[in-house]
Amino acid sequence: MEKIAIRIKIKYNKNTKGNLLIMEYKINIKKNGKLITFAIVATLFFMVAVSIFCIQFVGQTSANAMQEEEQSIVATVNQSGEFLYQILPDNTVEIIASFHTSASVTIPATINGRQVTRIGDSAFRNRFNLQTLTFPESIESIGADVFFAAINLRTVISLRPGPPETDWRTFNGMSSNVRLYVPYGSWEWYMRDSNWRQSFNFNIIEMPPPVLFNYRILYDNTVEILSSFDTSASVTIPATINGRQVTRIGDNAFRNRTTLNMLTFPATIRSIGAYVFFGATNLRTVVSLRPGPPETDWRTFEGMSSNVTLFVPRGSWEWYMRDSNWRQSFNFNIVEL
Repeated sequence: MEKIAIRIKIKYNKNTKGNLLIMEYKINIKKNGKLITFAIVATLFFMVAVSIFCIQFVGQTSANAMQEEEQSIVATVNQSGEFLYQILPDNTVEIIASFHTSASVTIPATINGRQVTRIGDSAFRNRFNLQTLTFPESIESIGADVFFAAINLRTVISLRPGPPETDWRTFNGMSSNVRLYVPYGSWEWYMRDSNWRQSFNFNIIEMPPPVLFNYRILYDNTVEILSSFDTSASVTIPATINGRQVTRIGDNAFRNRTTLNMLTFPATIRSIGAYVFFGATNLRTVVSLRPGPPETDWRTFEGMSSNVTLFVPRGSWEWYMRDSNWRQSFNFNIVEL
């Protein structure tokens, strides 16, 4: 039987960067004591050399990639006040962490002109002092373990009408007795989301509607409307504000409100002050829900547009027509609902 002996000797060294370099090789094959060379020997050597090259190249490439990624992450972490944040690819902001030591923390809607759209993973993790967190309407998503071990957290206030997108781990490790307050009219949307509903143990409370009026409390514990923050074309004065009956519209309440096209006031209004609609040049409709005309000042309708129609409750047309101030100010344009 013929004997074949194959001996592959590879001598290597490392360069100054620690990368593997092949410096010298020797391949000997003996058959019956004679040195011979086969094509397979060359193939074998080629495979070994290529493998070593690939290891070296991939290792260097991975190291470079990790270094670039590390530099990229460091470059995008910023601080604004008590918040750490990073800028997302869509040029919005993600809150990474907070340095607040107060019990109540409010996340801003914008930071340096960029909208805050996300609360990142573990942003308030282990914040033992945190009791109340308020986040703005702009928040679209919330990461994992955000409130993990925030053992004193009792209240979360969301100003977003619909529930932000969450991870199944978002509320992981959060205290079990936390209440969630949501905007008026959005309770159903949060209850439909199983993650929000179950995480807060159904403790989801709808906040009262926003007060869009500047007002004062009168001596009889009723309310006088002084002005309105509502800039829409149609404004409705509520019958009550914070449990108190609204009984009066004050002087100049809607003066120079050029955006106002229609005003509705409730049956509780007893009196209306002076110059209420002065300069409200686009006012076209006033709706009174009071069966009898409220008491007015002779200057109440001073400066009001001349083509305004007054709508009054059924059966009360005659009462408004008997009042000369109402009749003349609306040029007889009084219509029963």
